[in-house]
Amino acid sequence: MLFMLKAQLTKPQNLSNKEFYGVWLKEAEAAVAALKAGVIKALWKVPGQTQVIAVLEVDSADALESAILNLPIWKL
Repeated sequence: MLFMLKAQLTKPQNLSNKEFYGVWLKEAEAAVAALKAGVIKALWKVPGQTQVIAVLEVDSADALESAILNLPIWKL
């Protein structure tokens, strides 16, 4: 099944810009790996915003939720 994911990241007030950028880079690395693996079919970063739009192919909504919750940002 194809799903569209629209994510808006907001920097927590207690996180420095450098720390936030580090988390953002880890997210980008995970996204590129998923893109190369074929899970992500299309990926866009909205210019000037901390927003990402992706089209993913997964078996179910539960699989999509699991994939999202395993992204670096949720672990960090």
